[in-house]
Amino acid sequence: MSNDAAIAAPAVDGPEQEPPAHGLGAALPQADARAKTEGTFPYASDLWAEGLLWAAILRSPHPHARITAVDTSAAAEMPGVRAVVTHADVPGDAAYGRGVADRPVFASGVVRHHGEAIAAVAADHPDTARLAAAAIIVEYEVLEPVTDPEKAFAAEPLHPDGNLIRHIPLSFGDPEVSGEVVVEGLYRIGRQDPAPIGAEAGLAVPRPDGGVELYTASTDPHTDRDLAAACFGLDKERVKVVVTGVPGATGDREDPGFQIPLGLLALRTGCPVKLAATREESFLGHAHRHPALLRYRHHASAEGRLLKVEAQILLDAGAYADASSESLAAAVAFACGPYVVPHAFIEGWAVRTNNPPSGHVRGEGALQVCAAYEAQMDKLAAKLGLDPAELRLRNVLATGDILPTGQTVTCPAPVAELLQAVRDFPLPPLPKDTPRTRGCCPADPRARASPARCGAASATHWAWSTCSVRREPTRCPRPR
Repeated sequence: MSNDAAIAAPAVDGPEQEPPAHGLGAALPQADARAKTEGTFPYASDLWAEGLLWAAILRSPHPHARITAVDTSAAAEMPGVRAVVTHADVPGDAAYGRGVADRPVFASGVVRHHGEAIAAVAADHPDTARLAAAAIIVEYEVLEPVTDPEKAFAAEPLHPDGNLIRHIPLSFGDPEVSGEVVVEGLYRIGRQDPAPIGAEAGLAVPRPDGGVELYTASTDPHTDRDLAAACFGLDKERVKVVVTGVPGATGDREDPGFQIPLGLLALRTGCPVKLAATREESFLGHAHRHPALLRYRHHASAEGRLLKVEAQILLDAGAYADASSESLAAAVAFACGPYVVPHAFIEGWAVRTNNPPSGHVRGEGALQVCAAYEAQMDKLAAKLGLDPAELRLRNVLATGDILPTGQTVTCPAPVAELLQAVRDFPLPPLPKDTPRTRGCCPADPRARASPARCGAASATHWAWSTCSVRREPTRCPRPR
């Protein structure tokens, strides 16, 4: 049979294929589903451009030090190196930040955390770029770091703006109310990093008009464009952020710490410049979830009705403010959880330390307090001899209730229905009972009998301070 005949042959009889659904409510396949399934979808680390250079960033090995000298000559003279940039080469704003613009593009005079960027290099090969970055000579006068947020109140200022970023006192109801049953707890939430599958990567391409295009896995391209343009000293219209595939994101993709040095190198060399961070570089280069110290006291009636919640919240912002002010506001606002609390007295602080910067990670501020108030509800249930779910059902919020912020819940709030559905759903089987897993599951009664085995801090480690909301709201929380 000829090719023409083959082409003209009718299709084999069979059931007619239904056309794909369209319109409102139709479930359409994702446009990039096939490419991602086949592994052909281009992420930022896959991008390429003619005349491509590679970038590397030199970072501080010290959490706190004074920079006395920086010598880039050896790096600049290496074969294949096209540019070396430091703080002196930033044509626009020397610092950036979403909430407060206090984080320098490159450290100048002092480094405030381990891994802070000091210089960046563009070269014709990634290995050459890394070798050149390592060849930059930086002389440091090492300083004593402040890594404990409690000590930040009395420490020497780590930043011209001081160590205290924000203090929020929240008072709601009668401070003299006391419950028949009282439970206390001290909770420490460590630094967390989502570590998505793909580390940071990007491509910066200079434009004919003297601007630059940044190809990166951003989840907030408009703000990234504005921050980058200010540091480049360019009008916003001359900076374009193109969102590539995002290989996992929980808010951490809103940190432009990699994009700005990349764009500076592209503008300096006039060539496309690419950076693909290693996992270690990723951890050092972007912000993390705020570590938190949370001191709680819950008051309840003998029937298990919440009467009052007292809490002190201390967020470790790390070296720079970034979005810490907003994170603290969320922590204070949600400090009592989805429960009706007639009287609440919350006090929160966010402070600078010499720890790595904290910033946007999904649910910032609200997740830290969630761990504390839910642990408090479990303690209260145990003290009252009630089922933990039953205690929660007696106190859940509903439409029409008033939050400790004074706001009335006007939207649907099916907290009770959701809790009931979760309680009725069968639990999965416990893992095999071995010495390695014994006592580590919150559902294991032995774990409840020994909270320290699950990481809960003892309330005896931190006595209540004198800085309650109603007495001395401007003083800091210090252990007795």
